[in-house]
Amino acid sequence: MKKSFQLVLLTLTLTLFAYTAKAELDFAFADTPRQDSIYQVSTIQALQEGKEMIADFATLAQNGNFGFGTVDGLGGVMIALDGNFFLVKSRNHVAKITPETTTPFAMLTRFSIDFEEELQYIKDLEDLKQRLLKKLPNPALFYALRMDGSFQYIKATSVPLHKKALDENNVFELNETFGTILGFFVPEFMATVSQPGFHFYYLDGNETHGGRILDLCTRELVVDIDRTPHFFVKLPISYLDE
Repeated sequence: MKKSFQLVLLTLTLTLFAYTAKAELDFAFADTPRQDSIYQVSTIQALQEGKEMIADFATLAQNGNFGFGTVDGLGGVMIALDGNFFLVKSRNHVAKITPETTTPFAMLTRFSIDFEEELQYIKDLEDLKQRLLKKLPNPALFYALRMDGSFQYIKATSVPLHKKALDENNVFELNETFGTILGFFVPEFMATVSQPGFHFYYLDGNETHGGRILDLCTRELVVDIDRTPHFFVKLPISYLDE
């Protein structure tokens, strides 16, 4: 009962914020996302509390073709690109994920371009974040971002976002690499549900290297941006039963 009350309160709080901020953000606990929506499996709090897996990748494929997450046991970084799901376990270990594989956390959308931005001479990851933040029309909304091309330098890891300790053995560097950076922006007021700010992931064109981006630099970027004002979250069954 306590958990149910907290979830209702959270929904009301987010709805009120979205209204007052004129963000037009729809928030729902549901299984059928609409167009221009984020579909999230679980919440950051549930993951930190060790709630069990609640979705397989066959289900995820029905709700998005672009995103990130992990697999059961937090055994690597999951990257979803163009409807394909990949697991990055180390620098040279990238494999496709089977439909029956399960996940305790994922964030997905059906990517479609709303607008495009061009950036020159990105010196590091923080520089990219700050410059992109200025390009977002409304920081109270979710955004998905895609960058295809050549990148001068990328530092990445196969350690999932939600692991507290970064395993340096799974940190690697790529130079003059060609591929796709995918990213999401989560508004600050969503901190109780998802980690706010920018999240960036990389998969090279050969689908052999990738991971969660820790740093980068590149000469130029064309950034395709998808405005996603609708948010859906699938909660763990045990979370709802408490």
